Amino acid sequence: MPAVPKKRASHARTARRNKANSRVELTGVTVCQKCGHLKRNHAKCIHCNAK
Repeated sequence: MPAVPKKRASHARTARRNKANSRVELTGVTVCQKCGHLKRNHAKCIHCNAK
């Protein structure tokens, strides 16, 4: 027989366990000095070029 938990895990306990997986670090992304939107390093800002 497979292992089965005796009680259902609460939402708080599940969220606490999954909290570490939700953190995403943006690498290679900076803030545009002209408009303040996010842009990739060494690339033109999409928002500034659209104007």
